[in-house]
Amino acid sequence: MSKAAVGILQLLAALAFAGVCIALAFSKIDPTKVWTAWFTIMVFGFLCYESRRLWGRRLYWAVVAACLFAHLMILLAVQRAYPHLSLFYYVFFGSIEAAGLYLLLLVTVE
Repeated sequence: MSKAAVGILQLLAALAFAGVCIALAFSKIDPTKVWTAWFTIMVFGFLCYESRRLWGRRLYWAVVAACLFAHLMILLAVQRAYPHLSLFYYVFFGSIEAAGLYLLLLVTVE
């Protein structure tokens, strides 16, 4: 992909993200629901970005899908048990989770 196409895609993504942020600011959506989506996107976005050299392997995608499923199930259980969990805990445990998932991918796929 050319540099111009990458730049245009990045600009469009930034505009779309800004639009979503503005829409959420004026909506009546509970911020904790947004945090959990953001948390998941950041953890798995980082994971996929850092391990992009492994994208061509089927085992990689199987492990990522299994990790995403486990992540969502654990996240739903935690949210039901502790509905008012602060953002600090998401950031703290998300960092640990991202490192652990990255190491898991390196050990199982490589």
